[in-house]
Amino acid sequence: MNTLGNQTTLTWDSLPDRSWVIEISDDFTSWDSEPGGESVASQGTSTTHVLDYDSPPSRRFYSLRKTP
Repeated sequence: MNTLGNQTTLTWDSLPDRSWVIEISDDFTSWDSEPGGESVASQGTSTTHVLDYDSPPSRRFYSLRKTP
C-alpha cells in the first residue's frame, strides 16, 4: 500500500483468472465495498489498483475479499 496525495495504491499477490472486492473502513467496525462494489480483476500473479479520493482520509483500513 502506498498513499500519495489523494491516491492510495494497493498491490497484492494474486492468481490469474480471479477477482477481488476491496473493502474499506475508517473504524474497523463498518465496512464498505470500493470502488462502487465492483470487483477488481486479477492482473496475473500481482494485482495493483489505485483509489482516488476527493480529500485524503486521515485513517483508513483495507480488506480484500476474493469473489467466487
